[in-house]
Amino acid sequence: VPREWAGEKRNRLMKILDDDYRVGSWMGSAELYKTRRFYSELIGDQVLPVSDEISERIVCTQIHALLTKEENEYIAAAIADAVERVAQGK
Repeated sequence: VPREWAGEKRNRLMKILDDDYRVGSWMGSAELYKTRRFYSELIGDQVLPVSDEISERIVCTQIHALLTKEENEYIAAAIADAVERVAQGK
């Protein structure tokens, strides 16, 4: 989502998708590099501001090779409508 949607508006988008359309979504997590030993050993005590900023903006939705064309179209339409609603402040 756009930078100005980071956090609260991104979370509103995800809530609309789940509550109104039953389209699951999840967010990326900057905490991954802070909490997983594999990553923390690679990067040490570095701060990764780009990763932190992107993690406040990213939204991941379902994707799978076995989804039908109709299911994909439904998910795409749900995302489009939810984005429009958040943009309009609804």
